[in-house]
Amino acid sequence: MATKVVCLLIVRGALASVLLVPSVDISRIFAAETQTSFRNALIQQGMLEISGVRGLEALQLEAMSALMSCELRNPELFTLAILEDGTRRNTVASQTIRGVSEPFEEKLNQACPKFSIASQKFRRLITLVGDAFITAFDSAFSVHVDRDKICDDDDDPTCAQYSSFTEALSTARQLDHFHVYSAPFARERDYSIEFHSDDGLFIAIPPPVIISSQGLSTSASRDFRGFEVKLDSGEIREIKTRSKNSVVFVLGAGMDRWIQFTGKHPRPGGVLHAVKVPLGVTRMWFGRMFLPPDDAFGVDVDIPFREYRKRVEQGDLHPTVACGAPQQLVHNARLDSKCGEGGYRCWRKCYYMDVNVTCGEDSQLECVSQSSGKSCDPEQHGCKPICSGVSTGSFCNKDISVTMYMEGFVSPGDSKEACIIFLFGGWTLDSKWKFSLACLGTVALGMVLEVLILFRRRIRDPQNKWRRSRFLFVSLEMLSYGTQVLLGYLLMLVAMTYSSPLFGCVIAGLVIGHIAFNLEGLCQQLSTLS
Repeated sequence: MATKVVCLLIVRGALASVLLVPSVDISRIFAAETQTSFRNALIQQGMLEISGVRGLEALQLEAMSALMSCELRNPELFTLAILEDGTRRNTVASQTIRGVSEPFEEKLNQACPKFSIASQKFRRLITLVGDAFITAFDSAFSVHVDRDKICDDDDDPTCAQYSSFTEALSTARQLDHFHVYSAPFARERDYSIEFHSDDGLFIAIPPPVIISSQGLSTSASRDFRGFEVKLDSGEIREIKTRSKNSVVFVLGAGMDRWIQFTGKHPRPGGVLHAVKVPLGVTRMWFGRMFLPPDDAFGVDVDIPFREYRKRVEQGDLHPTVACGAPQQLVHNARLDSKCGEGGYRCWRKCYYMDVNVTCGEDSQLECVSQSSGKSCDPEQHGCKPICSGVSTGSFCNKDISVTMYMEGFVSPGDSKEACIIFLFGGWTLDSKWKFSLACLGTVALGMVLEVLILFRRRIRDPQNKWRRSRFLFVSLEMLSYGTQVLLGYLLMLVAMTYSSPLFGCVIAGLVIGHIAFNLEGLCQQLSTLS
């Protein structure tokens, strides 16, 4: 069955509309005739593929193989996030400064020496490709960056400026992230990561490694399957590259804020992109985010980048974030700051309640896990702040709904537990009568499945009149078998909720149906064999 599902996904992906990213070979990137192609790609699409990077595919596969082995053996060394569609993302991160890639945490280096060594070689090659892109960018565009510097000569207007892209980025930080995405078997939302543009200058991404399981075999491929961009027309395309040994550079929104252009300007606003991890696969991704220098002054802000980052961490620069009427969260700060007075910390972020607005009389602001619905450590990834009810009489926590519990089997009736979604998005079991109906429906599904088994055995009887018509026999067999497969998958999804009563109902329905409809047939078969 798993093979059929994977095949359907492959066919669906093949039919998706694709966008071929403009490409420049790294051996020709500094040629005069290449500059026009380079410039036009960034002006029109904001993306560029640098191809022909010798050895990149081999180094990436070596690093990602070691990464997967490390993640399987030492998941506690990774930072876990549960994305909105249920995808699990494990992350390790570091940074590159002045062309030198800093090592990971010592615990990770000791536990996973193969990954530490392989990733260093891979990151060094990414540095070389990034340097080539930056140098070519300087040739294609005329730029300068204002900087926070006191000049001795007030008559020199270039004193307090970086005069080139290369100079500006020579001391800037580059953030390296390795992600392992484990996709769910059922998707709650369309995208693992919704459409957004990155806040940095640009990001460098080699083709992600996709691990697909087909039966007992596993295959690996390197492609941008599931990486979608939104064009100016509103059309959504999945990007595709020409070369395996390539790196795609995608412009971020920070390019407009921190870089000043004279003459032609790259595509403004950054590239809106989203990620949809294909169901049932593992996706291993590396990305390097290029940041402005710490002393850079923004075009639309009168503070240097280091101060900008500090204020972002404190939540001073982010717009209002809706929390649903009548409550509202008014600031959302990223990264690892500690909250000041009136702040609430969750998922390593600070949230501030408006002084005139609360969560209401019967609810309170709480940091909860997106997978289990339970209260969690504010420093833990995969959590979110919600205005949740404090009543102890509820069947479950109606503010949170999940398709499966992530911490083992759970029994209903706890007002702090998330409500379970039964097969479809609108079927949330948030009351006793709804849960009872779901239990009865599950038992009925199991019994109907056994009825179909009986029906298929009857129509296969050589004495049955339906066997006289080949067309009628094949039609009935196809219809009954297809329905049997459908019900089998539905029962599997119910069992995967990890709700103890629902799991028991799956077993009960199959057992009752077997005893009622198929026990006699089995006894007859055994009698015939003896």
